Amino acid sequence: MSWELWWQILPSSAVAAALAFALFRFLGQKWIEGKFSERLEAYKHAQNRELEDVRFRINAIFNRLRQFHDKEFELLPVAWGNLNDAWLAIVRCNRGFREDPNLDALSLEELEVFLSETTSSLTELEKKIEYDTVKIK
Repeated sequence: MSWELWWQILPSSAVAAALAFALFRFLGQKWIEGKFSERLEAYKHAQNRELEDVRFRINAIFNRLRQFHDKEFELLPVAWGNLNDAWLAIVRCNRGFREDPNLDALSLEELEVFLSETTSSLTELEKKIEYDTVKIK
């Protein structure tokens, strides 16, 4: 082949190669972007589905907790009322079994020993008043 033929074919083949490269790059970029956007949409869809599943589970747990608390608010006053009734019944029942010491029957020496040794809620002034009243009788 002669050089003249090469000089005629070379520019047209360079232009054809440049056009093919530009077309490949343009179409390839569009194809890659299309594939990327499809995969991105599929990923977003999967993420949204998983997020909805998590929200559903959280709502189910909160609904169970809310039902538990509703039941608790229904039953707790009843339980406290029953406990209070039981406590009052025990207090009434034990009232008859209470024994108070008969201080009037004690002599002065016994009263003095009783007041000094007893760990009662009486103050020293109250003990003195009690001792003086027995002493006066």
